[in-house]
Amino acid sequence: MLLPLSDQVAGVTRKATGRREAIERQRKSGDLVVGIPNVSDLAVGGNQVLRDWDECHTGARDREVSSLVCLVETERQHQDKLAEAILAAQRSFNVNVHLADSLPLPTKNEANRPRIDLVVFIVNHFNSHSLELTKSYLQHLDVMYFLGRLCFLVSDARSAKSDRDILHAVREMAAQYSSPLLFTELQTEQGLATAADRLLVFTKVSAGFVPGVSSLFLNTLTSCSHPMESSPTKLSDTD
Repeated sequence: MLLPLSDQVAGVTRKATGRREAIERQRKSGDLVVGIPNVSDLAVGGNQVLRDWDECHTGARDREVSSLVCLVETERQHQDKLAEAILAAQRSFNVNVHLADSLPLPTKNEANRPRIDLVVFIVNHFNSHSLELTKSYLQHLDVMYFLGRLCFLVSDARSAKSDRDILHAVREMAAQYSSPLLFTELQTEQGLATAADRLLVFTKVSAGFVPGVSSLFLNTLTSCSHPMESSPTKLSDTD
């Protein structure tokens, strides 16, 4: 029997809250490899943390019906083309794309910066340094981004030259944060278009443009599961 939507959302919220509490406990005990800042630290080190501006921008968001996606890629190999594909895709809402090669973002004009609805980390699986940098950037995200506003993206993951150990590590990282992981082909126009469409679906939900569906619900449906230890090379895209 299908539960009412309100009960489904309530259940998802409880799971997400429990997940965040578990992450905080792991971080405090030292078991979490990638650190998340304390909630109390956000007020002290605000300029060093990518914040969520929900409260101060809710009214403006309702009027503008627009969203903001932040693409983070150290090497900047695919950012520009992916941004162009996102802007060129058909959609029912306005979207802006911010490009960054690292986090935290510059503090200049921070007070006027619109809320970021989705943060996308583009990981170069041919370079272990890219993975380590991504882990360090995660420390500058507000904990709320781990509840449906974070996505990991790997390009050309099925290449014969792919480093399977790095791919396995990326899957573990995505699973650790219950976040979507997309394996894409950004070398082709079709691959770019497909990736853009997937990211726009995530953005539409995380920006609050789908009535009755919250980013918590999306996070539960699309989060990456831990890879099987016995088959670290097996890859599968999230649905």
